[in-house]
Amino acid sequence: MEFPMRHLGLPLHLGRFLKAEWSPLIEKFTKCLEGWKGKLLSSVGRLVLLQAVLSNLPTFFLSIFKIPKGILQQLEEIRCRFLWSGPISDKRKVDMDNWDTMCNSKRSGGLGVLNL
Repeated sequence: MEFPMRHLGLPLHLGRFLKAEWSPLIEKFTKCLEGWKGKLLSSVGRLVLLQAVLSNLPTFFLSIFKIPKGILQQLEEIRCRFLWSGPISDKRKVDMDNWDTMCNSKRSGGLGVLNL
């Protein structure tokens, strides 16, 4: 659903967003990944892109709006799948318990990935 007005890139909206209204954020994620899909990235390269782009892309949007848990889970799975396997088209099961460990600080044995 497209809203009639936007301010600073965000839709002007009163109340809560429906699940379908979060699709632009998911689409931005997938567009970024489509551009990187064909590139041969090392695991360190994927980690840098994850921390620099995919962790910061939703923060402005999330600082204004409260995100439903289902959408947040979907974003986390996209980020986790990208880090472990690369392209988004890979539909293998991703171990989210391992993802929680990766979100720990480097001193605690993780990779310091921002947990949304």
